[in-house]
Amino acid sequence: MMVMVLYDIVADPLRVAIASLCKDYALKRIQYSVFVGRLSNNRRDELALVLAEMLGSSPGRIHIIPLHGQTVSDMQVFHNPWGKHDE
Repeated sequence: MMVMVLYDIVADPLRVAIASLCKDYALKRIQYSVFVGRLSNNRRDELALVLAEMLGSSPGRIHIIPLHGQTVSDMQVFHNPWGKHDE
C-alpha cells in the first residue's frame, strides 16, 4: 500500500531523526516534512509504533495517510528543481 507521512515537529533533532527513519523505510521525500512510498500493512504499523515512540510527549504532529489506487493514479505533480533540496 502507498502511504504518505507528514509531520510538523518543533525540535530540530527530532525532525531530523524522523526524516532519517522515513528514509530507512525507503520512503521518498517529496517536501521537507512529507514522504511517500510503498509499505506493507505490517511495515506501516511498525513505522507508526516507532514514530509514536519517537514523538513521545514532544510537541508536534505526525500523520500516516494511506493512499489508495485511484488517489495515487489521480495525483498530479509539477516540478521545477532548484538544487540539492529535491533529492
